[in-house]
Amino acid sequence: MTDTNFKGQGMATEKLTIRMRLAGGVSLISATAAAIGYVVATGVVQFWFGHAEPDFLWLVRNYAALQEQQPQRWVIVNTIIAGFFCAGLLASSRIVQEQLTRFGTTHWMTAREMKRKNFFGDARTGFVLAKTTGPKKKGKYIVSGKFPHCLLVAPTGRGKGVGFVIPNLLSYKGSAVVLDVKGENYEATARFREKMGQTVYRFSPRDFDEPSFRYNPLARITTYSNPAKRMAELEKVATLFLQADDSSAASFLPNSRSIFVACGILAYEQGDLTLGRIHKLAFGGGDYNAKFKAYAQTVKDRSAKIIFEQLAGTTEKTLSAYISVLSSAGMSAWANPHTCAVTDASDFDFSTFRKKPQTVYLTTPFNDIPTIAPLIRLFFADLIAALQDHEPRKDEPFPVLILMDEFQRIGRMPIVAESISLLRSYGGNLALITQTIPDLDVVYGEQVRKTLQGGAGIKLYLTPSEPDTIAELSEAVGMTTKRVVSKSKNIKDGLFSNNISERTEEHPLLTRDQARRLPDDDVIIVVDADMPIRAKRLMYYDDTAYQELYESQNFDAPLPIPPHAITEADYKYIETAEDLAAQRDEAEKAKADAQARAAEKRDVADGEGGQGALSEKDAPAAEHADHEEASAPQDPPSAEAEPAAPLAAASDLQKKAASAIEDANGQQTFDLPNTGAIKGNPPAPLAPPSDLQKKAARLRRRGKERQGALPLPEVSGSPVQVSVEDAAAARLSIDGMALKIAEAKARAV
Repeated sequence: MTDTNFKGQGMATEKLTIRMRLAGGVSLISATAAAIGYVVATGVVQFWFGHAEPDFLWLVRNYAALQEQQPQRWVIVNTIIAGFFCAGLLASSRIVQEQLTRFGTTHWMTAREMKRKNFFGDARTGFVLAKTTGPKKKGKYIVSGKFPHCLLVAPTGRGKGVGFVIPNLLSYKGSAVVLDVKGENYEATARFREKMGQTVYRFSPRDFDEPSFRYNPLARITTYSNPAKRMAELEKVATLFLQADDSSAASFLPNSRSIFVACGILAYEQGDLTLGRIHKLAFGGGDYNAKFKAYAQTVKDRSAKIIFEQLAGTTEKTLSAYISVLSSAGMSAWANPHTCAVTDASDFDFSTFRKKPQTVYLTTPFNDIPTIAPLIRLFFADLIAALQDHEPRKDEPFPVLILMDEFQRIGRMPIVAESISLLRSYGGNLALITQTIPDLDVVYGEQVRKTLQGGAGIKLYLTPSEPDTIAELSEAVGMTTKRVVSKSKNIKDGLFSNNISERTEEHPLLTRDQARRLPDDDVIIVVDADMPIRAKRLMYYDDTAYQELYESQNFDAPLPIPPHAITEADYKYIETAEDLAAQRDEAEKAKADAQARAAEKRDVADGEGGQGALSEKDAPAAEHADHEEASAPQDPPSAEAEPAAPLAAASDLQKKAASAIEDANGQQTFDLPNTGAIKGNPPAPLAPPSDLQKKAARLRRRGKERQGALPLPEVSGSPVQVSVEDAAAARLSIDGMALKIAEAKARAV
């Protein structure tokens, strides 16, 4: 016999011995209790028959006669004896259990306990978590009951959609707001919820083919009449969705948020408080200092004016860093014109969701979540803020289901962690879905993650595979007590001496190995401050009741259609590639036309002997110069010499040319050429150009006064912008005209 077989037989004998000892102890206590019951029953019988002296053997001698003659009393006697026996049996079991249980006492919650604690409540008012039986078997549904929030931890492919999301959307009677990755839940339940009488919306900011309802995250702020409150809400919005990627960018983030707030106030004053407009104000143009200086002169709000003035006084390099961080922190999504279009207005209002049942599906492809994560954060933060504006009134009886799938991928949302413990009183039921526990730790940190878990009340685990999540589940389930038997052998004088000892130790109710190998149909429910539940997963397509609900909807019915279908005509903030190409073509054409006209006029001038004068139509933007000339004071002519007519005409065209260059270039002034030194000609006499020099000096002074000015943003619509190509073409044309003027002057001299 091998050592292994010997050890196995020894352990089996050891266990049998222990069981026999336990059975003997239980039997002894039970027999003692039965004996006590016999004594009591004998006393009762003798009292019935009036025996003065106690006779404990009387019942034994007359047991059969008592059954025949007094059957009712015979039943009572047996009941007394059996009752004492059962009491002894229970007492002995309790004593044995108390001797073994010295550590944890955790056990899986029984069906009776679940019923007593209202886990078999109405599925229409809480989360449906699981079933007491398998998917295809008839059983009771386990509902969250008194716990308003839930945290679901499930890796990819574990069926959280078919086992949790879709069943709850088929049974929940209140309003619902769902982050629907890939749009599968919308396709499966939208018609059913519309059949329930609810208004259904699909907000899909990254779907360029199917129509989407619109949502403006800033619409609520436009309803505030107090400017300080508007600014406070804009600051809150900036804090909620603008997040730095790393520590180096975090130092610039407060100033980037200030740019967002100030541009938001300016957008409100312009009557267009949207994220697309804020993006246009913050990122449009090239010279940030001049732009913010212009904004400071335009905005009426004193706080925004101070912010813009401070920004205008900041170095260009620092401003560029602020703008760069603002883009990477969350505003880059609005560089896309489609995102601007779907957030320009709102087709639904979160403040009405408790009055009338409605459902919103925010659908997005999985890979697009990081791109529009700032918008998703704003979406749910706005919903929570709308609910927390006031507690439900009498005309707001409907709760709101908030279901956030892929919670870990949308970034940090402090408002969720801060409000999860209070959201129930505002009529919100929050369900957070994540793949692993470490995913939450990366985004929120361990302490905030524990706050989320504690606030949830219910934690639902579907066969975890990640090691830290497995360890977290095993620890969360709790500890029980396990009996451990140890055996030792001593050899003395050639004889074996066996020593057997028993002890109890703390042991996980669900070990890590058991958690890792959970069957796919099993669900572990960790209840706050109560025993855990081990149940079976609910699959809507295998469950009779939910299958009927699912099939009751008309799949041929059209899905909800938004009132406004977004097209390219709605892309009003950002120019498309086609627009930019058309502008370049226009600039090239204008440049070619200007060169052709200049060459033609040069030929005409050469043919006429230099006596002709250029017409005003050859000077682009000359109307600006006309206006300046009319408003400028005229100097008296020089008494020493009378200027020639061609020279006077040349002076007028020079002024128009300088004004056109200033309008085209924005900030550069035009230095008039020395017209007296062309092609070797001697300089003009001093007296005739004196009048010309005075007028040129006046033009330069007015140019310097306007040098810092920028085209201010319009109250509505987009500001008119001059492209670099247009400015270059205008400069070439004006340079050519200036050269012709100089040549004409030289010929005249």
